[in-house]
Amino acid sequence: MTRTGNCGKPILSLQLMPFSADDILNSTGVLSGGFRWLDPSENGFPEPDSKKPGNGGIMADKGSNQDQSPQGLIDALRGAQADLASGYEEMVQAHDDMQKDKALYEEIYWGSREAIFMVNRETGAIAGANPRACEMLGYSKEELTALHQPDLFPENARDIMKQKFGEVIEAGGVNGLQAEMQRKDGKLVPTSITAHALTTGDRPLMVAFVRDVSKRLADQNELLEMNKTLEKRVAERTEEFERSNDELEKATIKARRHALEAGEANAAKSSFIANLTHELRTPLNAVIGMSDLLLDMELGDEQRETAEIVATSARSLLGVINDILDFSKIEAGKLDLEHEAFHLADTVQGVADTFVFQVRQKGLEFTLEVEDKLPEYVVGDQARLHQVLVNLVGNALKFTDKGEVSLKVSCDTDGKSPFEPERVRFEVIDTGIGIPAHIQESLFQAFTQADTSTTRKYGGTGLGLNISRQLVEKMGGNMGVESVEAEGSNFWFTVIFGKADEGQVAEARGSAESCQSPSMRKRQKDLRILLVEDNMVNQAVAMGMLNKLGYAAQGVTDGKDALRLLSQTDFDLVFMDVQMPVLGGLEATGQIRDGRARGRNKHVPIIAMTAHATKKDRQACLDAGMNDYIPKPISSKLIQEAMNRTLSPALLERPVEVGEPFSMEKLVLSLDGDIEMAGEILDVFVSDTRSRLKTITGALHNYDFEFVVQESGAIECGAQNVFAENIVILTRDLVQAAEERQQDFALSFVEEMDHSLEQVKQKA
Repeated sequence: MTRTGNCGKPILSLQLMPFSADDILNSTGVLSGGFRWLDPSENGFPEPDSKKPGNGGIMADKGSNQDQSPQGLIDALRGAQADLASGYEEMVQAHDDMQKDKALYEEIYWGSREAIFMVNRETGAIAGANPRACEMLGYSKEELTALHQPDLFPENARDIMKQKFGEVIEAGGVNGLQAEMQRKDGKLVPTSITAHALTTGDRPLMVAFVRDVSKRLADQNELLEMNKTLEKRVAERTEEFERSNDELEKATIKARRHALEAGEANAAKSSFIANLTHELRTPLNAVIGMSDLLLDMELGDEQRETAEIVATSARSLLGVINDILDFSKIEAGKLDLEHEAFHLADTVQGVADTFVFQVRQKGLEFTLEVEDKLPEYVVGDQARLHQVLVNLVGNALKFTDKGEVSLKVSCDTDGKSPFEPERVRFEVIDTGIGIPAHIQESLFQAFTQADTSTTRKYGGTGLGLNISRQLVEKMGGNMGVESVEAEGSNFWFTVIFGKADEGQVAEARGSAESCQSPSMRKRQKDLRILLVEDNMVNQAVAMGMLNKLGYAAQGVTDGKDALRLLSQTDFDLVFMDVQMPVLGGLEATGQIRDGRARGRNKHVPIIAMTAHATKKDRQACLDAGMNDYIPKPISSKLIQEAMNRTLSPALLERPVEVGEPFSMEKLVLSLDGDIEMAGEILDVFVSDTRSRLKTITGALHNYDFEFVVQESGAIECGAQNVFAENIVILTRDLVQAAEERQQDFALSFVEEMDHSLEQVKQKA
């Protein structure tokens, strides 16, 4: 039997021949008294160790006590043969395993993508190298094995590498050593070296695994270059961005400057418009006011007609001024709407009443149709609705020379839902000149009329319809026109109103009725009113209107004179012009409120009168401490409404004359003539009342009106005990003001009470 190794060479040849006992007995070996070893070299076996049993050899010893019979020898031979076969199989398996390992190592060694060098640790000689090592450095195997370790590196690095090699040997190995190795052609190869010490037989070796990192370094260099390029681009973009930022900042500064200039220009424009309207309204106020006063007198027909023309012209001029001011407000986005309850039918009727004279003068027929299911009270801006209706009705009358003009009001909602807003439709229909279809839409643009001939014939700014449409849209509706040239027009619009609740309706009714309330009629002759107006014509107009309403007033021409009078007399109300020489209305009000004016009542109600009609102007008046505001040109209605809003019912009902601070005689008589006790009681009353007034003042500033009512009762009781009748009356006024939550009036009564206490103390 023959076995072969991995290389295909026979490793063992064994021939087992059949033999018999006689063959064995006739054998020369047997005859010589034992067995002999076959020549090991014949079958490639190593020299056997005779001392080890079962090693494949056959041993016989003449001196042994083995069975020497032929059968015993045969059994012994067969046992030895079995041992030999078993040992042979083990040896064959071990040899196969060794050959497999050898083939694996050879495959790794010869096929590795890393260069492998075997270096003698003692001499540094290259003991072996794989094909990858030869390929990497450009040497043949024979050339490499003829070199030493330092020869693999550049000449200038050999000493260093020799030193490092010694350190590696001493340390037993190294991992990831970076070094440049030199090829046969002189080129340098960047490498990463991992080495381990090992011993094969008696040869001290160092095995080194070397990886060519040229590509990795190239990739790193490429990455570095890319990074540099990226950094360069980033720097360039950053520079560009900074440059853009600088340009943007410059542009922003420029834009801000322009915006500031535009703001200043807009402010200058607003100031100009405000001053212009003031300058126009001041004389216009006199014209309209005097015309109204004149029309109230007994005039002849010609005189009345002249006065009516003056009044109509003045109001037309006022309409132009209002249009310019409204357009400016809308353009600036500063026009705000009011949301108050008002009687819708009365408002519409008021518009119709406004044009009675004009309708009669032109010989036209005017009809007003109000739908029955129209809501009685609605919430919205009554003044702006009135403005739109007046504009449309006025235009209809202006452009209609014969026929009729009608105003129709209908409800677009069924009114059944308590949450659904009220949508109301208004239509102004005329039989006038009509409007060509191609220019109907342009009518609602600013400064536009049907044609230039219309402007020449009828006049106007061309702002009315533009303003009206924008007002209607702000009120939640829209506006349109249907017209046929030479036949007439129908201007219509819708408005969405809020539903008025019971409280709003009651308030609206109360406001309407207050102008003729019994308390007002009772007190109107007794009110002490100060009128502060620098324009004598306007002062005369205001005086005339106050007289028509049943009031008497004292007039001065500037704020300084007003402060002087207020320090001498207890006025119930002040009408204060805003723009005046010497001391303006805002400054005068400030001095009254902070006590610098030394007035008798720093809480006296003040109503501003000014031609500046913007919301900002109104707020400036309120911020200065004024209670209310009416725009010029003033009217009797505006005056009365402002007084109704400002004056407390407690003030209206209070008698003007309250008599002496108290009666010392009555107090002494009530004490059986004990003057000393009367003085002590008065001291206690004054001290206690002043203490209570301090707490009441604090409560008023905290809007604790219930506490004020409670404390006022105690003061009234004490005042009755000392017969201080005026303090009793003031206390009742204070209670009424507190119940109506009128803080300013309540504070004024507290001050009057304190002043009366001083008089009580002096009389004691």
